[in-house]
Amino acid sequence: MKFIVPIVLLGAAVWGYFGFIEPKYTDIKVLKSKKAEYQQALERVRTIDDLRLDLESRYNRIGKDDIDRLQKMLPDTTDTVRLILDIDSIASRFGIRLGNLEIHGGPDDVKNAAGTEGGEGGSGPNKNLYVAASRFEPFSVSFTVVTSYENFIGFLKDLEGSLLLMDVTNISINPSETLYEFGLTVRTYHLK
Repeated sequence: MKFIVPIVLLGAAVWGYFGFIEPKYTDIKVLKSKKAEYQQALERVRTIDDLRLDLESRYNRIGKDDIDRLQKMLPDTTDTVRLILDIDSIASRFGIRLGNLEIHGGPDDVKNAAGTEGGEGGSGPNKNLYVAASRFEPFSVSFTVVTSYENFIGFLKDLEGSLLLMDVTNISINPSETLYEFGLTVRTYHLK
């Protein structure tokens, strides 16, 4: 009889440990690991929030004039009238009139700008260029001008100095006795 009570108590202790304490201890371990995950997630949220606040304060420090200049460089929408007026304004400084205006654009221009053919992603050294070009939508304006070579060079330099992002993609020259007829194709971009 002396041994029965200690054996029963020992059995009750073993049963209590494996029946109650061990499952609860396992649950506590799971909860602790979840707590650690949530704390890491909260820390990432704090870091992201700090970054957002920093970016917001940096954005608010940008002046209105700078934002207007960025908007002019890479507009949100295609404004062909504004583009033609800007080019005409530059041309008028040299006494040049624009003629034979044509406006064209589309997905093929994106592929041509990126140097890829028919495809998503591109390959080789132009892959990053394709990714960057896929964020912008190009359109082109072709026109002719009749002027002297010196005026044309000045016109191109002013066109290059314009705030609007432009690529001269084609130049053709038809000489005459005193003046030249220059054909230009200019590609510009706007955000998609």
